[in-house]
Amino acid sequence: MPKRRPNGPPTIGTLSSGLVNIILTGDNPADAFLRFEVDLLEGGDYLPRLYRENRAGLDAEFRRRGLKGRPWVLRP
Repeated sequence: MPKRRPNGPPTIGTLSSGLVNIILTGDNPADAFLRFEVDLLEGGDYLPRLYRENRAGLDAEFRRRGLKGRPWVLRP
């Protein structure tokens, strides 16, 4: 018998809501400087790596919010 997939949205790992906001929109009302601090951790690849590792959940959240275009972390 095949396993059933859960009906809920894909999980976004252990990312905090602040990091999810930064990855999707570039904004974090709680700490405007977090964007710069976390991006320095891996020479600028920290946020894109988190996006790649949690892509399904982040894309689902992006659509759930009705955001247009692409997540902030993917914009040139």
